[in-house]
Formats: sequence, C-alpha cells, structure tokens
Amino acid sequence: FINMIKKNHFAKSLEERKEEVENIKKKYPDKVFIYLEKNKNCKNIDEIDKHKYLCPKDMFFNQFIYIVRKRLKITDKQSIIFFINNSIPNPNTSMQELYEKNKNIDEFLYIKYSGENFFG
Repeated sequence: FINMIKKNHFAKSLEERKEEVENIKKKYPDKVFIYLEKNKNCKNIDEIDKHKYLCPKDMFFNQFIYIVRKRLKITDKQSIIFFINNSIPNPNTSMQELYEKNKNIDEFLYIKYSGENFFG
C-alpha cells in the first residue's frame, strides 16, 4: 500500500489529473488510483492526513477500510461508512473491480467517508 504525494488535488485541471495518473500507471501498472475525502457533513471524524492512495488491484475493499480506520484512529465506539458514487460498496469487492466500475473521467476512484457514533 503506497501513499502518493500530498498536493491540492482539485487545484489541478482535469488534464493535469489525467496526466498525473498516466505517469503513475507507467511506474505502477498493478495499482489503482484512489482519492479519499471526508463527507462535508461529517462532524465526528477528523480529516485524513493523506487523500491520494495507490492500492494493489487485488486488495479487497475491506482491507482498504482497515487501513483507513487505523490512519484515522477510529475508536471502537465509532463507525465509518464509505461511499462510492453515493452508494455503499461491498467490502468483499476487489479494488480493481471497484475502480473499473466507478473510476472518474480523470482516472481516479473517488471514495468518501463519514462516521456515526452507534454506542453513545
């Protein structure tokens, strides 16, 4: 699991983002390109420190969830929910399958997260 360089992603044009992915694909052809962001209405979970990720194509989404939970230091009392194109993905789906079905025109897979306190 490789973290990409942290830069202001949306300050770049569509063409710049596409070019970024093309350059990365040459170096890491076995990875998918993820952009993770907090849902703007989420108040109870912090902003993650890195937004861009390279994930192995054969990684499952539940493994990605585990990594994000650790990075955000989510407590046992907190739940985190992930959305891709406004739907909740199956945790047993490979990152490659999610990527191929849901990637954006700029070649990134955009994933949003939000949280809830279930026990208090």
